[in-house]
Amino acid sequence: MTYAITGIKEGLGPGERVPLRREIDEWWFSKDENDLNQRSLFIYALEALMSMDPDDMFSYFGIAGIHGQPLIPWDTSAKKENDYCAHGETKFATWHRPYLLLYEQRLYEVMLDLIPGTFASSDQEAMFRAAKTWRLPYWDWAVKKPDWDPENPENPKNLEPKVGLNVPYLLTLQNVQVKTMSGYAIVPNPMWKFVLPLNQKSPEKATFGQYGITDHEGKEYTKCKATSRQPRPYKPKDSQGEADWISGAIQDWKKIYGNIRGADFQNANTLPEAVSRLFSYATSYTEFVTLGWQEGNPAKSYPSLEDVHDKLHGLIGGKGHMGNIAVAAFDPVFWLHHCNIDRLLAMWQDLYDSKYLQWLNGKDPGATAALAPFHMNDHGKLYDSASCSDQRQNLGYTYPDLQVWLEEYKTGGVFDKQKYQTKLRTAIELKYSTTGKFALQLPENERIATIHMSNMTAENLATEHFPPLLIQKAERIKVEHPEPIAPLQDIWYANDYVVDVVYDRFAIGGYPYHIRLFLGDVPPEGHSLSFGDTPTQVGHIYNFSGPMNARGATAEGCENCKAQYEKHALSAGQIVLTDYLVEDIIKERQQRGLTLASLSRSEVIEYLRKNLHWRITDQSDNIIAKEDPRMSALKISVAMGKATHYAEESRFSKYEDYEVLYQVTEHRLAGANPGDL
Repeated sequence: MTYAITGIKEGLGPGERVPLRREIDEWWFSKDENDLNQRSLFIYALEALMSMDPDDMFSYFGIAGIHGQPLIPWDTSAKKENDYCAHGETKFATWHRPYLLLYEQRLYEVMLDLIPGTFASSDQEAMFRAAKTWRLPYWDWAVKKPDWDPENPENPKNLEPKVGLNVPYLLTLQNVQVKTMSGYAIVPNPMWKFVLPLNQKSPEKATFGQYGITDHEGKEYTKCKATSRQPRPYKPKDSQGEADWISGAIQDWKKIYGNIRGADFQNANTLPEAVSRLFSYATSYTEFVTLGWQEGNPAKSYPSLEDVHDKLHGLIGGKGHMGNIAVAAFDPVFWLHHCNIDRLLAMWQDLYDSKYLQWLNGKDPGATAALAPFHMNDHGKLYDSASCSDQRQNLGYTYPDLQVWLEEYKTGGVFDKQKYQTKLRTAIELKYSTTGKFALQLPENERIATIHMSNMTAENLATEHFPPLLIQKAERIKVEHPEPIAPLQDIWYANDYVVDVVYDRFAIGGYPYHIRLFLGDVPPEGHSLSFGDTPTQVGHIYNFSGPMNARGATAEGCENCKAQYEKHALSAGQIVLTDYLVEDIIKERQQRGLTLASLSRSEVIEYLRKNLHWRITDQSDNIIAKEDPRMSALKISVAMGKATHYAEESRFSKYEDYEVLYQVTEHRLAGANPGDL
């Protein structure tokens, strides 16, 4: 018999009502009694799961090991080969869906087991009710959050105002409060790190290496006894650095904060815009989901869900576990990150259901491939993409923006798809779009900006990614004109600029590496390359990969990786440049003797020829020379398109008519030349 991954089948309501997977900070700060009970249950259950014997397939270690190493099969006698590796394939997102479901289901099972012995009998009914309605939270790393004060939990700063991107509050705490039999207690936070538990049967097994984890690119994972986030590099004679690495002493959430927020010097941040364009570009499902590249691909096909996903692995993990595909799932933040990826997939499915069905019913083998090792029932039937497409009643959960049963989505008592999709587009536009807002700052858009900002409420200003100048403008306008000056009905236009990158996942043996983009001076060698420390760094592509022999059950390694390597399969990613260019215009920033005055084609070409630079680094930020023969496939290009932005909040910006500006990159190392793309 196999383990049936069904999702949590409790807490389901009439019709399509199901419990929600909620944004972790919204859930964590809730004062609702049921939510408070869920907090304690989650902390207890995760700690209990992590404390299980690592050799147990249902333990935290056993489940995390499915993603990469150790190279042992899970719930099957079949070898762990290409079916386990979904990166670089169209089944990338759907493969992770039953994987998350398994993790969520195991936590729920542990919750039910621990309630009787953990809580007072008078509390147990409420605790069982809380467990049945609990679902795995997600971390939306592209929405505005407060600047946390973890030393003072009651500080109102932890709730308002929302000022920019940040890590979840829970990741800043080494200890948390939980309910007990007789009151409350402070316990270690299992979200801080995963610590390898003592193996009662084999106490000599005390390191990751003794459970089948190997070293990668100088990272001594074999020595580890815990996971690390953004650890500092250490040299052979650095005994303290080695001890910190082994024990997971470094969980540098402030560096992660700096990576996703950016330097104080910059207001522009296009991580949210990258999410927005996954929806506004409205490409095919294949182009939306995976980073595969083919010669002749248009500019709008370069970004993908997998591209954004990979960047976050690099920004969060750095030199630690989340940055390496073979061991990423051991870091407990992995599950929050992937829950958000699943949410974005679910939103895209609901907006572009016909395109998703076209992929499912087409000829792509990824659409019908088995999602091993995840079984739908105890008779060995594996999931495929079709069987895990509907996350609601079928799998027992959905997300806040996808509550199709709400009355507001009905006309005459019947579900109105148009109303539902309009509200969903509005939510995406308000939470993630940035480029249209930055373009409002241009002198030619002054009149439109004044009308637009006069319509913005306090909630708009707190939620949307407006640059500080527009927020200040709105505040000034409200003093003189408490009511909107005119209705929102305008359209504004601007040239749009993106950097498109084509790269080889196996360039340095399959190991991870960064392609970092700078607008202005490049930091000297040895300087920190964290985004928080490099104000001229405007984006990066992260090759989230691993060597073939680190995945798969044979000496040749992962069959899927090997096939991609032999086909010379290339990957693609995109960085939005427009926001940064607008900021340079508004601030009259002089870069290398040039001051950009507009987004005109000729001015931007001249400006970028002198100021756009790139650097290639490995996972430890060691520089890889652009002329290195292993980087021969790397092609960096700039494309200019036409953007139409709408005041109507339910309309995505329209991006079209891109042309590659070879004048910026030709004859430069790793730069694209005519005929390369």
